[in-house]
Amino acid sequence: MKLKWLIVLLIIGLVLLSSCVQKRVEIKNTAVTEDKQKLNDTCDKINSSIKKDDCFIEVAIKNKDIRLCEKISSNSVKNTCYTNIAKSTKDIIICEKVIDYISILNLSAKDKCYALVAEAAQDISLCEQVSNSFQKNVCYGNVALATKNILLCEKIATENLKEVCYRNIAIETRDIKLCEKISSNREKGWCYRNIALLTDKIDLCEEISDNKIKDDCFSQFAIGNEDIVLCERVVNISERSDCVAFIAMDSAKPNLCEKVYDAPKKDECYYNIALQTNDTNICEKITESKTKDYCYSDIATETNDVSTCEKITDTSEREFCYRGIAANTQNSSLCEKIPEGPKRDKCYSIVIELSKIK
Repeated sequence: MKLKWLIVLLIIGLVLLSSCVQKRVEIKNTAVTEDKQKLNDTCDKINSSIKKDDCFIEVAIKNKDIRLCEKISSNSVKNTCYTNIAKSTKDIIICEKVIDYISILNLSAKDKCYALVAEAAQDISLCEQVSNSFQKNVCYGNVALATKNILLCEKIATENLKEVCYRNIAIETRDIKLCEKISSNREKGWCYRNIALLTDKIDLCEEISDNKIKDDCFSQFAIGNEDIVLCERVVNISERSDCVAFIAMDSAKPNLCEKVYDAPKKDECYYNIALQTNDTNICEKITESKTKDYCYSDIATETNDVSTCEKITDTSEREFCYRGIAANTQNSSLCEKIPEGPKRDKCYSIVIELSKIK
């Protein structure tokens, strides 16, 4: 008898618990619906059509509610709304709502939607919905990459896009053997270069036949490791100079600028490090007079050191330097270093205006 009552009480308890959970779900759903309605009402109150569209698309995408896309006035924004929700829900039927038009690049808005859903769903059969041949090939490539399935690249009709497909999967999977499927020296070079950097294997740079990409490969290793010796493996002199200059400036080591072959780049190297360190001694190493003057002027106005202005050879730049420090320090007496005339008057005016602000 007691067992019977226990079973009855247990059943009643479960019924009550189920009812409680149901009510909580209903309350939660009601709250979500009310929140969506509040956001909807807020968007409706906005006068600007552009801002109203922005509001509706944000709420629609957040809640995956295509009904709110209907309230958008701009066709392009409405299409974006449908496309985003179609992609996030992996529902290709929503793409049918996209108002199709051909862009200046001859691309279809509806085809774009189909392709994005195919990629999100990782379903290459959905690419068949795409009518534009270029977009269909891109769709195949994106699904192939998403699934890391190189066999899907074979469906691509255009040879260059097929090789891009091979390259992308090779890089994603770090599989150097896949680079061998690429016939184009350029694409194969980028394939080797990216895998070399991702796997930290500098020897792979030697496998690159395209000299420009090979130089870039060695240069990236040199910069990444701050190893100027590796820059010596860069064949092109201009690229080698860039490699050395980048490491010199990044490490703020002016002595490395000496190894830069190109004179203007060497001056730029000294100039940048001088500004980083506020060291006028480095400015003295610059050969081009105008760049050297700029170096002194920039450091002088940064440190408010009038004596540094005295080192400037160009009269106009030197006067500009005095005016800059006068403005920084609001010291009008420095304007007297500028000869009488419009430039001195301008210096006084700037100092007076700045003192008013203070």
